Amino acid sequence: MNRRQVTLYLIVSNLYSKYKSYRKVSALLNQRKIKTFKGNTLGTSGNNVYSVVKQYNEWNQQIEYMNKKYETEWSRIKLCYEKREED
Repeated sequence: MNRRQVTLYLIVSNLYSKYKSYRKVSALLNQRKIKTFKGNTLGTSGNNVYSVVKQYNEWNQQIEYMNKKYETEWSRIKLCYEKREED
């Protein structure tokens, strides 16, 4: 995610906490002429606004997964060599 996407998410999350409706948020952003990341206007149904929130959450999950630390676990390994008969 780049800076514009994060900024759009912050705007959307603040407006959603205030108005509790993706349609209202979409209407407000269109009135203020705030475009999507690709430069399009937001739809009236609020689907684009929900997509912004969803993409941000997925991005955060990926970052958490990449940064997850695992404990080292040692186990016993036994190697057995078998002698093959040559043809």
